[in-house]
Amino acid sequence: RTTLIGHTGPVYAVCLRSDGQVLLTGGGDAKLMIWNVVTGELQQEICDVFHGAIGSVCWVDFEGRGDDGFAYGCSNGTIHVYKWSPIRGQYVFVSLTDAHRGRQVQDIRFNSKYRRIASIGDGSPCVWRIDDRGILSTMVKDAPRRAFMGRTVHFCDDGASILATFLETHEM
Repeated sequence: RTTLIGHTGPVYAVCLRSDGQVLLTGGGDAKLMIWNVVTGELQQEICDVFHGAIGSVCWVDFEGRGDDGFAYGCSNGTIHVYKWSPIRGQYVFVSLTDAHRGRQVQDIRFNSKYRRIASIGDGSPCVWRIDDRGILSTMVKDAPRRAFMGRTVHFCDDGASILATFLETHEM
């Protein structure tokens, strides 16, 4: 049994890489930490104080070789994308998108079949295309917006559709 110690605030998001070897954690301390699950070693730490707490994380497959990048959502509504750099031996920043009008990104997911990211925050689910460089572009200009806080987003229909949940209304 290993305890991973590093965050100085609550941990809001956890995502295990598909091979089960690496874990992403994001928290209220505005840190994203990348852990080797086998050894318990902290491999990389990204501190993002300017954008606030990290509330959601997901692995991204850029090259078709597995999870070679990730995206995370912050309390100021931005989504950040990082990609593995074999030259630097670490994940490097590739893009930032103002996704949810200054409101917490509550959840974020990646679909490898269509190479899309879905996110929810500010009462609206959004779907983004992600190109090989890690740049996000919206698929729907004016996404439907609810007056209620969105909590989770999931791909369904093999990635062709999304399912969103809302806290106050208990709706999906």
